[in-house]
This record gives sequence, structure tokens and C-alpha cells, in this order.
Amino acid sequence: MYGKIENGVLVSAPAKLTIDGNNVWNAPESTYNALGWKYVEYINPPGDAPVGYYYDFAWEDLGAKITQNWFLVEVPEDEDITDKQALEIMLGGEEI
Repeated sequence: MYGKIENGVLVSAPAKLTIDGNNVWNAPESTYNALGWKYVEYINPPGDAPVGYYYDFAWEDLGAKITQNWFLVEVPEDEDITDKQALEIMLGGEEI
């Protein structure tokens, strides 16, 4: 998959690119790169978080590619995460 980071959010590249009025499906990486799209590397979460914490992630643009980086976040004592939030965290974010 190829994408761009816009305002901290990963935007997926379309499967169909229009180049000089022509539709191009499944273009090579060089074409996506020329249009500003980068290869996206998904990383599995580290595993079970300690009690009172959960894993969240952020996208990092490394120049040639974009990677998913995971970090621990403490659950505030007065707030539990919802089942939906837990599922999104486990699956690596919103559905694409």
C-alpha cells in the first residue's frame, strides 16, 4: 500500500491513478513515488499492554517510506476505553 500523511492522518493512495488523461491500475512504486505517494509499512502491535495501559500508534514519514510506530499510553483512572476503541487499537486503526 502507498499513502501520504496529512495532518497526522494516513491517507491511502488510490488503486487507479490518472496520468496524462490515462487511467493506470496497479502502477509501479516509481510512479507512486513520482506523484508523492510513499510505501506504507504496517507494524504489528508489541503484544499485550500492561494493566492500566494500552498501545496506540502514530505514523512516521521516514522519507522513502511511512512506518507505524507503537507506544504505551496510560489509561486515566477515571476513564476506561470503550470496546470499540480497544478493537480499533488492536486492529491498527480505523478500517480502510
